[in-house]
Amino acid sequence: MSVEERHRVFDRFSRGRDQAEPGSGLGLAIVRRIAARHAADIRLSTGRHGRGLCVNVCFPGGRT
Repeated sequence: MSVEERHRVFDRFSRGRDQAEPGSGLGLAIVRRIAARHAADIRLSTGRHGRGLCVNVCFPGGRT
């Protein structure tokens, strides 16, 4: 996923323009709601080897 597309990853039904895998685009919208209920922080970065997207969810108290 390009850096320019990252601002949309939490939108419901949003998928990267080059996405070939099946799915509805709801996953990260759901993750964001759960993280918010637990005061967790979500961090986005570039995936391994410069491809894709890496998502880290950090919960208060050091749980990841």
